[in-house]
Amino acid sequence: MHPDDRKLLKDNWIRHSSKGKKSKAAYRFLKKDGKIVWVLGYAVPEIVDSKIKGFIGTVTDITELKKVEKSLKESEERNRTIIEAFPDIIMISDLKKNIIFANEMLEKVTGITKDDYTNSNRKAHIHPDDNHIVQKAIVNLLKSEKQHTDIIENRFIDTWGNEHWFSGIISKMTLNNEIVLQTITRDITKRKSVEKELEKYRNHLELLVKDRTEELAASNEELVSTNEELHMQREELEAVLLNLQNTQKQLVQAEKMASLGVLASGVAHEINNPLNFIKGGAFGIEQYMEENLKEHKDELLPLIEGINIGIDRAANIVKSLNHYNRHNDSNFIQCDIHSVLENCLIILRNQISKRITIEKDFTRDKYLLLGNEGKLHQAMLNILSNAVQSIEDKGFIAIRTSISTKKMSIIISDSGCGISAQNMPKILDPFFTTKDPGKGTGLGLSITYNILEEHNGTIDFESNEGKGTTVKITLPINKE
Repeated sequence: MHPDDRKLLKDNWIRHSSKGKKSKAAYRFLKKDGKIVWVLGYAVPEIVDSKIKGFIGTVTDITELKKVEKSLKESEERNRTIIEAFPDIIMISDLKKNIIFANEMLEKVTGITKDDYTNSNRKAHIHPDDNHIVQKAIVNLLKSEKQHTDIIENRFIDTWGNEHWFSGIISKMTLNNEIVLQTITRDITKRKSVEKELEKYRNHLELLVKDRTEELAASNEELVSTNEELHMQREELEAVLLNLQNTQKQLVQAEKMASLGVLASGVAHEINNPLNFIKGGAFGIEQYMEENLKEHKDELLPLIEGINIGIDRAANIVKSLNHYNRHNDSNFIQCDIHSVLENCLIILRNQISKRITIEKDFTRDKYLLLGNEGKLHQAMLNILSNAVQSIEDKGFIAIRTSISTKKMSIIISDSGCGISAQNMPKILDPFFTTKDPGKGTGLGLSITYNILEEHNGTIDFESNEGKGTTVKITLPINKE
């Protein structure tokens, strides 16, 4: 036995033996090799003739148990030190709101002492307006499989009546086979105070910004209103200018067409006179040949026929030129659109011959088309002229007419160079042209559009660059 424990053990035995009871004691034991071990001894007094003669007992080595106890004690002290040094409140309570354990921060912050742990009427309590938040979180935690709540922020009234803001979580755990609640929360009163001040400054700033924004909005509305007025004035001026330009263009074009009509009429009259002489001379030669040169008839007849064919062609050209003389007719008259198309082809024959095939598919349905024949002649000539000029080498132009309910369709397709998608939206704009300088004014399609609009007609284009163009024209008619 270790010398330091002999007296303790002896006193223990004497105390228990005097009462006739079994004694138990843990003490150190010194082994022969000098090693110290802990043992647990049980002893009962040996009584003979009512006197204690000695002790009978057992000894059990509990060295390892003592080591475990020491380790647990050290661990407990270490954990307690950590918990006490923790800056947040750590508290364990049962479901009846009794506090089982708490670190020093609980008393420091809230004023709750150990005497208040089981006092249901303690002064410190959750703020009444926030109590439902905490209780709802606890109820949901106990019902669910979650081990802890989300972060809870609530107000708390301490023992001295001061208000705090807490932020923390509540966890459920089992202690001695009972469910208890562990609360870890932090006092965020200072942070809330700063947030409140920031909120106050932010609201003030928002108010200033709102006032300034309203001032700027008012100024902006005035500027927008002024800008709209200027924009409207500009649009009105642009509309007036455009009308003036269109009127000027129409006047110039009308003057050109009037001059061209006068010129065509004069040229036609001057050509008709020599044509009549030639035709009369050819007829006289033919009569003379019948009377005096019958033996040479077969040789001379082809020459006479050639002269007559030339006369007919020249007469047709003169007839086509006369269409321009009708350009300024104010009243609409009955028009033969097929005749107009044929006359346009006659005028363009020199550009068409030997390189462009003309495919015609004219409807045989009867119709009544009222219009200004001279203007329609100009419109069709512009479309056909563009088709001819779009074909650089050889190709074809197809002209098809058809009649549907109160409308005549004229579809002119060519195998020319086509129109790019980029230029399609602009082809009806005045002065827009893709031709080389000096080869086009850019007014042809614009004038054509205006002429068809005067006749309540429409014009549409379909084109693929490099594959040709199709122009569809519709004009209102009355079936005969």
